[in-house]
Amino acid sequence: GSAEEARLYRFLGDSLGAQSLYEEALTIYLRAEAALPAKKQLSPGPELAHWIDIQLSRLGLFYGQGDGRRIRALMDEVGPVVERHGTPKQRVRYLFGGALLSVRLARYAPPLDEALSYSERALQASRESDLSWQTCHSHFGVGFIRLWRGEEEQAEGEFETCLGMAEEIGHEEIRLLALTYLCVLNRRRNARIPAETFARQSLVVARAGKWQTY
Repeated sequence: GSAEEARLYRFLGDSLGAQSLYEEALTIYLRAEAALPAKKQLSPGPELAHWIDIQLSRLGLFYGQGDGRRIRALMDEVGPVVERHGTPKQRVRYLFGGALLSVRLARYAPPLDEALSYSERALQASRESDLSWQTCHSHFGVGFIRLWRGEEEQAEGEFETCLGMAEEIGHEEIRLLALTYLCVLNRRRNARIPAETFARQSLVVARAGKWQTY
């Protein structure tokens, strides 16, 4: 069916996006969307859920490309639909997208209050819905924002929580994120030995998973 075809295309796009093949992934997302009825013809159900997932996947790609304009336009388009018909998981992804947009628009410059609000709401929503993967990722998101705000102790706590959860659930990509930014944090502190330790650990994970970005 059209929903299943859209799902398979989206998974392929997600795989390409994870390899930083952004344009190729966007092309695949267009195919995924083309497998569904036009947006105005979608009604609540599997097809609308897949349409929302495709848009949320696009958000991550636009962040990777540094395209704040397209993030804002897509947030405005998908937000009302997520609010009315989104699953708890989709609401968390949308809030996380809001944090990414706020960071981009602020060019990582403090105070990043809006970004922190979005990331903390994503964390709260993921906890309330008992979504372990999203809770782990949201801890990273809060830590990432706090790091750029100069709140290093709070950021460290979030990254360590994220790392522990990632190891517990076996999510290597989020584990890599946590290790990488624990390295960054310790470099900012001029703490050479822990920075080098985290750098070595992150390199091992990146090579094993073939994540070229890191």
